[in-house]
Amino acid sequence: MGEIPLEERRRTPRIFLQEPLGGTIATSVETTLVDLSTTGALLEHAHAVRIGQTYILVVPLSPQEVRLRCRVIRTGIHHTRGRGAGEQVLLYRTGVEFLEAPAESLQVLQEWI
Repeated sequence: MGEIPLEERRRTPRIFLQEPLGGTIATSVETTLVDLSTTGALLEHAHAVRIGQTYILVVPLSPQEVRLRCRVIRTGIHHTRGRGAGEQVLLYRTGVEFLEAPAESLQVLQEWI
């Protein structure tokens, strides 16, 4: 029995793009807040991010959670941490600026700070 050609195994048809088309994917990067202001924050995390990339930063401030759209301004390796069995993990420090923060979120942030 012959192998079914790739294009016939797909559930829906695809097109090949003449030019690359940009896009984004949502990702979850666990982070620790090092410092925080009403205009930005310094984060520490174990996954690389790109300067200029935008994310939604979720800050669990009591009694509610604040979601702030932010852009990476700077990032770099800060130090390493042992994970066990001699394995090391890189920890990055990343500065972000907040973009288009809703007034309600800024109010909660100001009260908390």
